[in-house]
Amino acid sequence: MGRTSKSKGSSPSSASMGYCRNYTDEDLQRALQAVKADTAISAAARENNIPRITLHDYVHGKSSVGKRAGRAPGIPADIEDQIVQKVVFAAEAGFPITKMQLLSKVGRLVKRLNHRPQVNL
Repeated sequence: MGRTSKSKGSSPSSASMGYCRNYTDEDLQRALQAVKADTAISAAARENNIPRITLHDYVHGKSSVGKRAGRAPGIPADIEDQIVQKVVFAAEAGFPITKMQLLSKVGRLVKRLNHRPQVNL
């Protein structure tokens, strides 16, 4: 059974649950270069503060540099930025929109663009 705490409002932080990434892409690139220069994976991981298994996965092609876990966004980033700008502009002008209005408008936009979104509603 897992550890529990009796103090009020305490919950595991994202860092304690393994979701926190404490290294940059530059750290990862340095570590990968070190491995290519015949440094051991464990030594390169230790020197660059990257988990050893994580570096091992990158070295052996199980992970790709620059990619994040999860599926691709439902709409392209530039279109999403335009939508955000328009929603903020409308709200500042005194015309906020509801979640349902936003979903409806984005749905019509996606159909018009013939783009297949991957959205959980």
